[in-house]
Amino acid sequence: MDLKCYFHVFDPEGFAGGGGGGTPVPVYTRILRILAERFEKDLARDRPHLVGLIIGQPDEPLIKEQIIPKLNFWHHRSANYIDLFCVGFSAQAAFDAKEFNATLRTLETNTRWRYSGGTDLILVNVTYSPASKKVTPDFTSALAMTLEMVVKVDGFERLAIFFEKVMSAARESCGVESPAQVSDAFGASLVKSAFKGLLTSLVPDGMKKEARDAFLFAVKDISK
Repeated sequence: MDLKCYFHVFDPEGFAGGGGGGTPVPVYTRILRILAERFEKDLARDRPHLVGLIIGQPDEPLIKEQIIPKLNFWHHRSANYIDLFCVGFSAQAAFDAKEFNATLRTLETNTRWRYSGGTDLILVNVTYSPASKKVTPDFTSALAMTLEMVVKVDGFERLAIFFEKVMSAARESCGVESPAQVSDAFGASLVKSAFKGLLTSLVPDGMKKEARDAFLFAVKDISK
């Protein structure tokens, strides 16, 4: 079995590499540190690595009912190919509103992504420089979606089905190296090329349902 074909779920809130001297390390910085360690120990340093951020608050029904109960299962179903980070919640940690908002500000300052207020997923490639030990996310080609919208798509009413499809795409083709290839697994080819850089909010209400659903899984440039 090739262990590079699965998800791996991390909880940055529980990451042991703290700031020392009692100084808390911001969540986003901790994520980059974890990824740098991953590249040093477990990942190919000369190729992009797919990373997902699941962002939300633990009292959101979707997180409470469909995500937190699955974290342990997804952890064991995964290994070294796609890393997921829970931002704002975990199976055990108490919610820290100040740190969560600081993380939102970091993401919103450095990208064109904006928090929906619900449960968001950002899927991006990251690259690593062994010389500088720096991890760099590529926000020019991202899958950014609100999971409350995903569960409205026929067949994805349960998020377990949605994430299993992502894992299946990775298992069947260990060459999946970009959000675009994952997007294709969700039928984003239905989306006309002219739409690919638009924000979901700009999709006309009258668009056919299958096109709207496909557009949800379209790759977008959220860089600044």
